[in-house]
Amino acid sequence: MSVHRASKAKASPRKSRLGSAEVADFKTVLLRTCRHEDVMVIPTLQKLQGEWDRQAPEPYSQEVEHEEIFGGCAPPVPPVIQVIYEEQAPIQVICKGFYVEYALIHALFAALSSFPTITALKIEDCCISNEVVCTLAVLIPESPIVDLSLDGNVDIARDLPMLFNIGLHHLSLRRCSLTDEVMQKICKELEYNPRKTQKLLSLNLNMNCIGDEGCLALARALRSNRTLVSLSLCGNWITDEGACYLADVISKFRLTHEEIMLRRRRNFDRLLSRKTILDKALETWRTKSEIEKLKMVDRIAGKRARSMEAGQKGTLSSREKRRGMSYSEKSRSKRKSEARERATLIPEPSPTEMKDILHWVDSEVELDDHPFVAEVELDNCEYYCRGCWRLGNLNLAYNRITEHTVGRFLEAVCYQDQAFSNPRRGLLRLVIQPGNAIPRDSCPVAELNCVLQARCRKETTSEQVLDVSQQPEKRPPKK
Repeated sequence: MSVHRASKAKASPRKSRLGSAEVADFKTVLLRTCRHEDVMVIPTLQKLQGEWDRQAPEPYSQEVEHEEIFGGCAPPVPPVIQVIYEEQAPIQVICKGFYVEYALIHALFAALSSFPTITALKIEDCCISNEVVCTLAVLIPESPIVDLSLDGNVDIARDLPMLFNIGLHHLSLRRCSLTDEVMQKICKELEYNPRKTQKLLSLNLNMNCIGDEGCLALARALRSNRTLVSLSLCGNWITDEGACYLADVISKFRLTHEEIMLRRRRNFDRLLSRKTILDKALETWRTKSEIEKLKMVDRIAGKRARSMEAGQKGTLSSREKRRGMSYSEKSRSKRKSEARERATLIPEPSPTEMKDILHWVDSEVELDDHPFVAEVELDNCEYYCRGCWRLGNLNLAYNRITEHTVGRFLEAVCYQDQAFSNPRRGLLRLVIQPGNAIPRDSCPVAELNCVLQARCRKETTSEQVLDVSQQPEKRPPKK
């Protein structure tokens, strides 16, 4: 124990240099933070350039320190953490195939705070627990990490909902043994949240145990979610029933009674907020108007009193001079009180002023971007939503889907093609082969692929037109 304290004391002077990312690389900073957090098995770092490389790890150089800690026994094999670099800057950290202890997570995020270029973290097949997931949910919002992969960790289902709405853009949960019960908890976090907190763009749920009930929970979440762009459900237990839930949600759907009540409540709250702001604006205007009127009354009354005093000066008798207040002073105070009484009447702004006030109030009240408010139309006394137009990529390969589902998706895609003039809105890529009970030469699949390819061509054309329009205009050379 004393040797361990001595080694910790030796590392303490280095604590002041942890933030010097300009002179130290990520490897040096991570080794220092590992010593500071008392990591038992200090990892070896492998530097990769550009992409995943299978080079041999660098030689381990901490044998003496481990021999002291483990009492002369052979040190355990150190884990290898791969760091991907791009243009001499680290961008991704990969922990794969070894046990990640609790202290290593804290050391890793302490090092990440000095390197804002590292935005991706992979902790795959590392046997992490729910406690590590809770720690990640606390540390990720304060870090630059926006891409997280926890593939192959099967004991993290309980606290997975904590990883949603913490600022992540991409989340991969492949081979995590997720069931329908877990999906129902996760999908509650996928429902509508303000865009400031809900930023998840892609969700990878490949190779899990998700069935039709899990798809139903996903479809309910997608009714109000407008941030998710890519959803991958490859290699699950989804049948035609679950796939049809997803096909229906990307098309026009009718609001339920609960959704209509939610729409009414949100509209009422917005009107109430607008009325509160309008009342405050009118009160401010009236206070300002009353102050200006009182000042004007005082000025007018003072001028009249001075003029009357000047006209009556020298005409007062000695008896009147001995009185406490002259006639002019009495008349002046009377006029002031009458003017103040008239000024206390509630002033009303003119039509032009009222128009300006209403314009300012409307600018202060935020528009409600909830899909059940902003994307609803009335048809035959029923409220309909335009569907989840944000989802552009859907992978349903290697499930239990038949040709019947293809027709439902074809109807939904044709509706999106007619309803949205913007080609970026709606489904652009649907992977439904291979791995399903669908013939390779299926006519509905061929027709569906033609419609999707046409939408992709429209999107490419619109992007090219947008790029050309944003380029600066070339001026002819001066002669």
